[in-house]
Amino acid sequence: MADDLLLPGVIRGAELVVAVATTTDVCRAAQAVHELAPSSTVALGRLISAASLSSLLVQRPGITSLQIVCDGRLGQIYAEVTHEGAIRGYVKHPQLDLPLIAPPEQAPRRSIALGVGQGLLAVTREPVDSHFTQSTVQLVSGEIDLDVEHFCVTSDQIQTALACDVLLDDDGAVRLAGGFIVQAMPGANLEQLQKLRARLVDGGLARLLEQCAGDAAQMLLALAPDVVAVAQPLDLEWRCRCSYQRVLNALALLGAAELREMAELGETASIRCDFCSQDYEVSPAELMRLYRDAGKAEG
Repeated sequence: MADDLLLPGVIRGAELVVAVATTTDVCRAAQAVHELAPSSTVALGRLISAASLSSLLVQRPGITSLQIVCDGRLGQIYAEVTHEGAIRGYVKHPQLDLPLIAPPEQAPRRSIALGVGQGLLAVTREPVDSHFTQSTVQLVSGEIDLDVEHFCVTSDQIQTALACDVLLDDDGAVRLAGGFIVQAMPGANLEQLQKLRARLVDGGLARLLEQCAGDAAQMLLALAPDVVAVAQPLDLEWRCRCSYQRVLNALALLGAAELREMAELGETASIRCDFCSQDYEVSPAELMRLYRDAGKAEG
């Protein structure tokens, strides 16, 4: 199986942009870092693939994050991707394991709507050379990829077909993961877009992942034999942007009063990154320095 990557192309004459993302290794890393149970793995994996497809296809330098806040047991699901293909994310409740609920024609697609319920999808874009923007829509399905598809159609106002999935082994480990996106350019053949969408739903994406063993190039040609590559493949990898200095910067935002209280306890502060579970320890001396700097800034 090839490494994880995003592979874009176009169908000339139909004016459709098509891209496939393979995210098997990324999802395996997320599962290992957060010790995810099967349903939590599928939920975060679908959002990771959807974030990669919906943001990297634009080729705009910066960071894009997708966040779902819901009333289901998953609570919150977050995925973030940079234009360089670095991905990280988390799910608030990592140990959800719902029964596999899918009609035979959709197997092996696992339904996670019961774990999501109702809620909101927020998409935040932080371009390198501009101010961030955020748009929010109501969830329409709870299956995540369909919710991101809905966002692209209603908020971005681009006719879109999007399908993402994570296939698990019998023991719950990630076997294959990835997704497709098809978007209309001006003058697009929308009938062909819907035909491609029909091949991805009802378990179609899962069958493509299995058939091509997660190979992006084979999957792209299997879905759209007339596709033409328009850019070099982009490598995707699980990589957190946390660091000790970022932890100090975050603590500095607490303000002088709270920093003084922490420093006077004389105890080392332990901070864990939500994205990669890396632990950082900040000494009492460092806390005192932060307090003094904050006091000067406020004074």
